[in-house]
Amino acid sequence: MNFQRGLAPKEAIGIGQVAIAIEIEAFYTLDPSDMITHTDGRMTPRKVPLSDSYTIKALINIKDGKPERKLRFYGFLDSNGKEHRLSEFKGLYVKFKDTTYKIQE
Repeated sequence: MNFQRGLAPKEAIGIGQVAIAIEIEAFYTLDPSDMITHTDGRMTPRKVPLSDSYTIKALINIKDGKPERKLRFYGFLDSNGKEHRLSEFKGLYVKFKDTTYKIQE
């Protein structure tokens, strides 16, 4: 087996939560100061899409425990097209571009 340096053994070989990490298709920030009203009357914050390079930077900062904003202001679409807030995944793992990131609590 090939192991990547600096990773815990479970993370390196993909056991447990790492193996079932949800895949991020599109990553964005949520702006609560600019709410959008839907036809059914629901209001949601405006989504600001992030580039791949900024997404990687943001996920690394979150993994290191130094996010630029609160986790509830980050959102993403999974591979099934379902929307999630990053705050729902505290203590769990997400995957972006074949790299797995742990979301710190």
